[in-house]
Amino acid sequence: MAKKAINKIIYFDKETIRNILQERDHGELSKVTDISSTAQAQASFATEASAKLKLEVPLVSRISFLFTGKIDASYVIKRDSTTTISSTEISEFEKLKPLLVSIPNVQLSDIENSSTSLRVAGGYLKIVKGGIEGLDTKEFKTVMDSYDGYDTYKVDEKHYVRFNNSAFVSNYKRNDLLTTTMTLYCIPVGSFDKMRFDFIQEISKMERLISTAEQPQTLADLYPPEIEIKSKTDTANSQKEIENVTLYDVLYACVTAEASNEDKRKYHIIIGSKAYFDASLPDFSEEDEVDTFLELVKLSDAAKQSRYTFDQYANTLIVKNNNYHGIVEAAHDRLGPLIEDLTADDAEIYIHNPPRVLKEYLEDQHKRSLIELDVKSEEYGIKRDSEMFVENITSISSNLFGQENAIAEISKSLWYLTTVKREKPYVIMLYGNSSLGKTELVREISKKFFGDKCLEKHLSMFKNNNYSEYFFGDAPNRKSLGFDLLERESNLIFFDELDKCPEHFFSAFYTLFDNTLFKDATYDVDVSGIVIILTSNYQTKDEMKKQLGLPIFYRIDKMIHFDDFGCDTIYAIVKSEIKARESEYEDKLSPEMVYAAVSSLVSATGENARTIKYKVQQVIEELLFQEVVQKMAKN
Repeated sequence: MAKKAINKIIYFDKETIRNILQERDHGELSKVTDISSTAQAQASFATEASAKLKLEVPLVSRISFLFTGKIDASYVIKRDSTTTISSTEISEFEKLKPLLVSIPNVQLSDIENSSTSLRVAGGYLKIVKGGIEGLDTKEFKTVMDSYDGYDTYKVDEKHYVRFNNSAFVSNYKRNDLLTTTMTLYCIPVGSFDKMRFDFIQEISKMERLISTAEQPQTLADLYPPEIEIKSKTDTANSQKEIENVTLYDVLYACVTAEASNEDKRKYHIIIGSKAYFDASLPDFSEEDEVDTFLELVKLSDAAKQSRYTFDQYANTLIVKNNNYHGIVEAAHDRLGPLIEDLTADDAEIYIHNPPRVLKEYLEDQHKRSLIELDVKSEEYGIKRDSEMFVENITSISSNLFGQENAIAEISKSLWYLTTVKREKPYVIMLYGNSSLGKTELVREISKKFFGDKCLEKHLSMFKNNNYSEYFFGDAPNRKSLGFDLLERESNLIFFDELDKCPEHFFSAFYTLFDNTLFKDATYDVDVSGIVIILTSNYQTKDEMKKQLGLPIFYRIDKMIHFDDFGCDTIYAIVKSEIKARESEYEDKLSPEMVYAAVSSLVSATGENARTIKYKVQQVIEELLFQEVVQKMAKN
């Protein structure tokens, strides 16, 4: 299907755009400036002696003192009136679009008595036959044109925009703006008193300073009194509130061709796990032509390399979240336009967990009525069956040995979470020596309260600075914490061995622990209601506070200590482990034989689950190998 142009660019402030990109990228950009300078010594514009037409216009009487009939200039700058735009500059501008303020489908109007309106008036005054008494129209036009490098217009009573009067394209001029409906992309300049834009009032201030017409006429003028008596007018004026307007600088303006509904792309953003995304897709038949993003990117690249036109536009496109890792980093800034390059104008597009730059691009397109857009998000939660709560806790307790205090504390937290509606993340720290059941408790909680689903990360693996891209999302074409959180299957997050994680990664956890919206450099993630369980081998809260630092320590909602195993617990774990392994050796050994051999190897204190399992394993292997030893002895 043929592609359709939808924008006609009428204004492009390439110099400002280039400067913004240069500062953002901390590097140099190539510059081409169409400016020529011509020195003109003692240039003079003389007033022609001719009959003047008297016009009773307040404008003339107000500003005539400035234009006496002659103006000298030693240096005149001429600007090329034609602005050309390359495709590279358009591509660079697309990177800025999501950061700018968009004002769609606006019709501008003049600001009463503004310098811009007077500048336009100056052009018309030149055609008045015979001129205007008291005013040199040529000089008036010259001064007004040099007064301000920007033209300012009104969007509404609270918002003004201004244009660099040398950045118009497509043969547009300032006079064309008032008869054009356009879309603007701007940066805010600030908030100003509305009267600052009244050029006549500004001229009045200058006139009082420059003109000698106003001489002191009273003693108060010559000898001001020490006590000031305010008039009623002054009092009224002082009580009048200053009316402010917000001023924007326009970087880009275009005339947008409204596409009919059947020509709009239909985007479906689906946020959640891979299983949720797949389940949210329509039931496509074998006859449906469904393309995937990466396949089309490869075909498009091949077309460019072979120098033939790419025309295999997709009518239905699927963009999976792992597709973002299949393109170069530089392409991420223009994901939206790239999808448009690959699809028909009325394509249906399904997007899984889009990066921020793509989501904001689509939201802007939808705001301007250029596309249809809907967003669907997976819902997460904790099982809230109060009748099953006691049964679940009892089951968890039966699978954990020697941690009665920890079970009691985690039960309080779980009852709280299943009873209240909490948006802010809830953070639990399980601490104590290794292999006392901390990880096992998390797995049990996952089974009983989160459908046996959990996002699990072992922080001991993140040992050096190379993993900063994961925590902070600096590389958009690689996995990050934000990527994994978007793809999570439940609201249970398990960070194992926080004490093994380098301290400089902790700042990534500040916002995760404290807010319902997690942001890294690439993704925005709604983490409302998540439960985060941390584990560590700290022995005391004081040690934890010292090692983690106060910012992390005070973001933890609950700290639960795991006790070392006593003699009775060690005995129970040994018996349980021997029983659990019985199917491996039941044809050769009995549980009693295994216990008799292992009991002399296991200490009554200082053991943990890992050491006990190791010793039971070694005993079973040794006992089974005795059969081989006996056969070897006979031979």
